[in-house]
Amino acid sequence: MPLLSDDRAGDLVFHAIQQDEDGTIRLSTSKGFILVDPAGRTSRMVELIRGNVPLEVTGLFRTGIEEWFVGTETGIFRYDPRNERILPGSGTGEWSNYHADGMFQSRAIWRCPVGGRDLLILGALGYGHIAIDPITATEAQDWNDYRDEPGTMMLRSTLQDAHGMCWSATQGGVVRWTVAAPGEEAKAIVFSTRAVSARRLPGDDAQALTWRGDTLWVTLRDAGLASIVGDQAHAHLPPAHMPHDALGVTIDPSGYVWCTTSDGLLRYTPWTGAWLHIPVNNGQVFRQLTKCILALKDGRIALCADDHLLFFDPRLYDTLPGLPVPGISGISNTWGDLRVDAGGTLGLPYRNTAFDVLLTALQPVGAAPLTFLYRLDSEQKAAHVVNANEPVRYAGVPGGSHRLLVRVRDAYGREGPEVALLTVRVAGPFWQQWWFFLFVLAMGALGMYAISRLRQRQRLRLQGVRDRIARDLHDDIGSTLGSISFYSEALKRKLENTPDRMVQEVAEKIGSSSREMVDQMSDIVWSVDPKNDDAGALSTRATASG
Repeated sequence: MPLLSDDRAGDLVFHAIQQDEDGTIRLSTSKGFILVDPAGRTSRMVELIRGNVPLEVTGLFRTGIEEWFVGTETGIFRYDPRNERILPGSGTGEWSNYHADGMFQSRAIWRCPVGGRDLLILGALGYGHIAIDPITATEAQDWNDYRDEPGTMMLRSTLQDAHGMCWSATQGGVVRWTVAAPGEEAKAIVFSTRAVSARRLPGDDAQALTWRGDTLWVTLRDAGLASIVGDQAHAHLPPAHMPHDALGVTIDPSGYVWCTTSDGLLRYTPWTGAWLHIPVNNGQVFRQLTKCILALKDGRIALCADDHLLFFDPRLYDTLPGLPVPGISGISNTWGDLRVDAGGTLGLPYRNTAFDVLLTALQPVGAAPLTFLYRLDSEQKAAHVVNANEPVRYAGVPGGSHRLLVRVRDAYGREGPEVALLTVRVAGPFWQQWWFFLFVLAMGALGMYAISRLRQRQRLRLQGVRDRIARDLHDDIGSTLGSISFYSEALKRKLENTPDRMVQEVAEKIGSSSREMVDQMSDIVWSVDPKNDDAGALSTRATASG
């Protein structure tokens, strides 16, 4: 529902959303309070002016049975929510207009006993927390909080649990702390990216807090959602395709955690860890959400967007239609339409492997069109994403068989299983075919066999030369030496009666030398013969010679 007329809606800023005891929705805005009747869908504005200056309201805080304060961007004031008016101070002047001359952006106000005194604790952006003595209207200095922790002065909000423990969402993380009197130690524990593993958060910039049972839920700018139970922090990161800049947070009666983001709503299911993304759109213009979101007493959820207050029943999203099955409506390339065979296989030559595939899926009317995630099973990288009206395009597909795997993602971020829609078989060049590899192997083996035969013939030819040389040596030199031995014997007989003993010895020497040479020639011929190359023949020869 629209809250303001068009001429006043341009600079409307929301700071908080609350529901009064009578069911009225109270919006704290840059233009004052806007009160909305959720049943009659009517609204009225309560402008707060102090000293002729309009006040930018940040929230209404109850500090007692009949005591309320209104927080603004420039200070705090006592307030009467029944008559919707600022109350004057009580005896000590306008102390409630604290820091009104400067910037005191109020984010939290509550009463707390400290050292025997009842102090008013104020939380403000940039200040952290300060304490005010409501009797003297002065700032109390003798107390402690967590102000030494880096980045925690940039306060977003502070809540108290059932045990009186304070929890503050700050730019430096979430701080759990207690108000400490003089002389007492301020017990502060910070949950942030700098903390030990048990208290580590995925981000530091805490935006909003809410309680359910013993669990504190916190939204983190650019880091999703986290929960804290005792001293243990748990990160709940949305999937990569969903927004991570969580702003506001609330919990519906069924226990679902709802977060506003810059791109719609997120619903987290604590017992399963499932996420749901819900676009927020009026059918024409996208609405920019804020951190103002609240589960109402009637079970509905209200949230602020642009200059509107939106309502919806979270139970509508408990049962969603099933995801459709993807299919192919057409395949083509630059040459025209392509056809697949009866087995669902698309054959492509290696010279032209580009193709386009149009995907389709039937679904009932949804919040937004479907998207498709696709990949080839041979690809190592993550799946690609296309819209329903965009083709799947591939070029330069390597040779071999590839399956096109597709899954559907709907407007709620749900993803279906991968479905193999197509088999692409690229016939590679002949040098990449199996028969070509066998041919190359056969040619290699034949070449090696030819080389082996050539070497064998060369060895046989060389051996023939060796045998011929050995025979020639044996025949020629052996016959010559035999003649010398014969002539030496004849000469020795001729000289038997010669008195010259030396001549007889020379003749004897010539004969013995020629016979020894004949024996050596026999050994040379034996060594040249290839039949005698093994060790057994050598042993037989040595025995015979010995």
